[in-house]
Amino acid sequence: MKTGSRVESKPGRLPSVDGIRGLSIGLVILGHASGTILVFPRWLIPGMLVLGNAGLGVSFFFVISGYLITDLLLREIEGTGQLSFYNFYVRRVTRIFPAFYVYLAFIGVLSFLRAVTVTPADLIVSACFLWNYLPVTSGSWWLGQTWSLCIEEQFYLLWPMILVSLGRKKAWRLALVIVCIEPLIRILTYILLPSLRARIPVMLHTRADILMFGCLLALSQSTDPLYRLLA
Repeated sequence: MKTGSRVESKPGRLPSVDGIRGLSIGLVILGHASGTILVFPRWLIPGMLVLGNAGLGVSFFFVISGYLITDLLLREIEGTGQLSFYNFYVRRVTRIFPAFYVYLAFIGVLSFLRAVTVTPADLIVSACFLWNYLPVTSGSWWLGQTWSLCIEEQFYLLWPMILVSLGRKKAWRLALVIVCIEPLIRILTYILLPSLRARIPVMLHTRADILMFGCLLALSQSTDPLYRLLA
């Protein structure tokens, strides 16, 4: 019987996924560069409008995350007959929390030294992975980019429980429904909740379809897709 840690390491790396990761990183870096570097050679400007699409790069990351996390969960469930929530969350914590909280501490020190403008509320909201729902008044650039990590952590918190509770077949259907209705949710949020318009691109419930694309890929892949989905 495979343990949770072995299940995660056994599949190995996927070169194609690593390539998409690299592309995503490039798009994010170029996107931020295009917003912070004031002068580009004139011949570079058209290319930056396409290649400097940081939002597209983040969307690629979300699709990859939805796919890899769902594939990891399914492998453990099928390999052991159950999912160890403890092992899953320990892995997520050890991968993300150390670097993230070191960064927050560093920003806190810089704020104390008045090198950057960050309030204690900024740090608390970011530390709780709620920046995308509870942005604070300072509008700190130094922490504003944590919205994408907030979406990832909220996804990690909810999706394993949903997958185990519903099973593969119903989880596949739910992911498909979310992909289909998410555009309507964004439209309704824009119309009915004007105060949230600026946050539509950064909230989990208005960006979940991007993650669900990856989840659908993982839930659908199999040597016998029809059997896997209907069993």
